[in-house]
Amino acid sequence: MFRCGIVGIGSWYSQAFARAVQATSRHAKLIAAAHLGQSSESVKRYTGYTREGFADEFSLNLYESAGEMINHENLDVVFVCAHDAEKRYYAELAVREGCHVYVAKPLCLTTVDAQALREIGRETGRTISTLEPGRYDGAIREAHNRVVNGEIGEVISARCWVQHGQPGKMDFSESVEMSPRSGGTLFTLGVYAAGLLNWFLRAHPSKAWAVGGNFATPWYPHPDQVKAAVVYTDGRIGSCDIYFGTPCRAPAWEIEAVGTHGIIRVNQDVFEGTLYTSDSRIIPFYRNQNDVILEAIRSFFHSLLAGAPPDLDMPEAIEIIRLCEGWKQSIETGAPVQLN
Repeated sequence: MFRCGIVGIGSWYSQAFARAVQATSRHAKLIAAAHLGQSSESVKRYTGYTREGFADEFSLNLYESAGEMINHENLDVVFVCAHDAEKRYYAELAVREGCHVYVAKPLCLTTVDAQALREIGRETGRTISTLEPGRYDGAIREAHNRVVNGEIGEVISARCWVQHGQPGKMDFSESVEMSPRSGGTLFTLGVYAAGLLNWFLRAHPSKAWAVGGNFATPWYPHPDQVKAAVVYTDGRIGSCDIYFGTPCRAPAWEIEAVGTHGIIRVNQDVFEGTLYTSDSRIIPFYRNQNDVILEAIRSFFHSLLAGAPPDLDMPEAIEIIRLCEGWKQSIETGAPVQLN
């Protein structure tokens, strides 16, 4: 059984991962968490728990230092939920202490950091992966399986929509995901879009451009609207819309793939996916709501138990960060960005 700990308790994913690990008690036991010096007031502002309240809720031993926690508790797996800008540091710390690591999205904020983590994983023989929740929605995964099986022919383009309501009116200065120095929209939500586009097109992004702005949430330090596109090395194209300014319950994710023999479109909101074929058939499939976090954590543990690569390996994770970084640079410069 894997002995697990959480690094950083001020993220929404801290409690989401805690619940998921406890739900996989057949394979893992959640032992401890490290608050990394974040005050109880700050933790409560963003999660609803004080430091001690978080530890009590999940029956955890509480530490300030990640290193002390890992060593004292003899951990096997660490879930990194630290500030975006510190994720590489804590992931590297845990890996070098002999732990497998799963990082809350985004993995990190630069391609350089993502590549460094891949090399550290290679050096140590430890597994590093990160969260891409969209692919663990049953309808989206079924759509992907149908694409891979050739039901729409050769995929020639794809479009993704990501919608997450509206950020709350609060002080974001210490927010793990939304502070001015965090990844913000282009990473926190951008990884959803980049991950789905790359996954469906199964290609390497080569050029990115994007436009964005803050039109409805002046209290939020990042764009609340983003329109972005990507060209892949083989010339195929993808696009995405990211909405984070409207307080509504529209679907969270949507993916549409266009093929030479059909189009498939699916979203994550208890609506079935639909396959439109070139012979005029319309085929609905899948109607269910999934616990995507739980399925992601289960998948990670299964890969560790099997000694197999994770569902989302580091080469793929690097391409997701590379694309998000390109979109961010494009918004900042107003020009397309060539991805190296």
